[in-house]
Amino acid sequence: MANLLTTYRGDTKTHTVTVTDSVGSAFDLTGYTVRFSIKEDYDDTDALAKVQKTGVITDAAGVIFTITLTNEDTQIDTGDYLYDMQIDNGSTIVKTIRVGTYTIAQEVTRTSY
Repeated sequence: MANLLTTYRGDTKTHTVTVTDSVGSAFDLTGYTVRFSIKEDYDDTDALAKVQKTGVITDAAGVIFTITLTNEDTQIDTGDYLYDMQIDNGSTIVKTIRVGTYTIAQEVTRTSY
């Protein structure tokens, strides 16, 4: 898997993603929903997902969206998971735009000061 993401356990993390088509041109996200999942196994149902989020399209014409994981989202066991990001226009197009390994790394500081 080519797309590796890492977040420390208990941290807040925002991923900003730009979507382009197969020739590198901007892909207009107007009318699309962005979905993000972290799972332990490819065969896991959505109910077994460790994290499921809906992305926020920050600039539809500019093809940019964000996925923000809260510190509660990342309070899962450390280790390597699978993730994907999909766009869906609600009728005819569902496209997986990124798949990879999501690592939750062990933090050192566990309490706030």
